[in-house]
Amino acid sequence: MAADRNRTRRNVLFVLVLLALTAVLAADRLGPLLGADAADEAPTEEAPIGATPTGAGTEPSVTGEAAPSEAPLAAEPPPLADLSFQAYAERYEAVRDSFRARDQLLEEVVGRRVVWEGVLRNVSKQPRAFYVSVAPRDSYGPVSALITFPHAYEDTLYAFRRDDRVRFEGVVERAGASVSIAGAAIARIGRVEPE
Repeated sequence: MAADRNRTRRNVLFVLVLLALTAVLAADRLGPLLGADAADEAPTEEAPIGATPTGAGTEPSVTGEAAPSEAPLAAEPPPLADLSFQAYAERYEAVRDSFRARDQLLEEVVGRRVVWEGVLRNVSKQPRAFYVSVAPRDSYGPVSALITFPHAYEDTLYAFRRDDRVRFEGVVERAGASVSIAGAAIARIGRVEPE
């Protein structure tokens, strides 16, 4: 008799957990359909910045709005970091041994959108994404950016060559000597000429 009661309690608990999970998943899926108020209350994933892959030699093209037939407008993009790639590299090199100053610099860029220029060093296709390595200047130094792009950028990225000057846009995910950026756009703006 006691074993039956324990089994019944476990079954009821299992059903309650399943119902709770189903409710969370349904709220997540239905949030955008129910309007802004319901979406604010329902747990949702952060919407990515909308982007259109750009061809080599074109200006970056990033859109923050969805087409009328698509889902509601994406969340506002993160604020723009008020720091160029070259300025970030110089400041990082100056403060890298001062832990507090270094961390304050990193806080200025992590989670922010950047539009930076640099010199392309490498393009590497990996199973999940393309990785693009960019240096802030012609000479090699301790600071670099590693930008990830979806495979939809393959034609654009394979058109680049080592030492191309590029302008890229994205959101800084991690910072330090190597800045990790989720890319939104990239374009060739010139070429480094040999001295």
